[in-house]
Amino acid sequence: MKPLFIISMHLGLGGIEKKIIDMVNYLDDYRPNLPIYILLKRHTRFDRAIKIKNKKVKIINYQDWHRFKIPFFFPIFVLIKTWQLKPRAILAFLDLCSWSAVLAKLVFFWRKIVVVLSEDHYTSKIVASYNYSKLRFYLIRWLYPKADRVVSCTRVTKQDLIINCNLPFKKIEVIKNWTFLVEKNLIKKINKKYDFIYMGRLAKTKKLQWLLEGLVRIKRKKPNIKLALLGKGEDFELLKKLVIKWKLKNNVIFLGVHFDIEKYLGQSKILIHCSKKKVEGFPISILEAMALNVPVLSVNFKGASEVIESGENGLLFDSLNEFVKKAVKLLNQPELRCILKKKARNYIKQYHGPDNMCDYFKLLQL
Repeated sequence: MKPLFIISMHLGLGGIEKKIIDMVNYLDDYRPNLPIYILLKRHTRFDRAIKIKNKKVKIINYQDWHRFKIPFFFPIFVLIKTWQLKPRAILAFLDLCSWSAVLAKLVFFWRKIVVVLSEDHYTSKIVASYNYSKLRFYLIRWLYPKADRVVSCTRVTKQDLIINCNLPFKKIEVIKNWTFLVEKNLIKKINKKYDFIYMGRLAKTKKLQWLLEGLVRIKRKKPNIKLALLGKGEDFELLKKLVIKWKLKNNVIFLGVHFDIEKYLGQSKILIHCSKKKVEGFPISILEAMALNVPVLSVNFKGASEVIESGENGLLFDSLNEFVKKAVKLLNQPELRCILKKKARNYIKQYHGPDNMCDYFKLLQL
């Protein structure tokens, strides 16, 4: 049987990496005899590969083969592996991996390889921040339309691909993100150690310095407030310094990296999401919190507004003042938290269950 070939940057922290692992594990039942190869461009300190249960999966680490650093060699390596593996379909994530996959489709045109690309963030804003951004935009506009399908996780990211990346409307498929946590049986009574929890990379785009500024103001009304930061990243040392500078040492807990996120969500009253508005498609951490009965307080970006109806199944904010006001309101009104979390879980059950990934498999013709 011809294999499925998946190409991604790494299998570390992040929503894309969770999606890949979910899909290959699900395929163990959905297509039990399907061989799967995952090509990763680089190693990462926090490797989720241990979460892969499907024994048909083999991982190829580009850095193990690529001992000499030759610029732009990765697309050539993708061509070599495509020639060797003879895949029936390729699933690629984000621009470098994606246009390399399309090149392979074009070079080996007689094999009629199905190529599906997945863009899980606000492409035009992210690519503009990369090195060689003009070249990367050119390659996206030239090669993405030649893929069989391009998948977006929200309507707004689909519009971005149409307007800013010149992709045809009919070429793009919206497939909503999912979480397996919606299938978990909830534990009714859990000790809430943390008032707020943030889950994700500790990076500038996540605006965690802004979050700490808000916490300083909340602390004036609630001196014993607790914020847990679950994750690691390049801003870790900066955030530690700010915690000391702003006298938040007793209020902020750095949890580090943990894969059993349901444990920490269960110990938290509210999930906070405050990333830059035009960066992400839709973070899976929000879905995970909603699935586990943890109310969400999120910055009002367009992806969030497709899922969260403010005041119904979560709360959205547009400014620091509004964030502080709504955070205090949620803490003071447990009955409001109860209403929001119940409606949120019902919404996730209806629209963001694991069956969504089957739409990927149909596009890949598996």
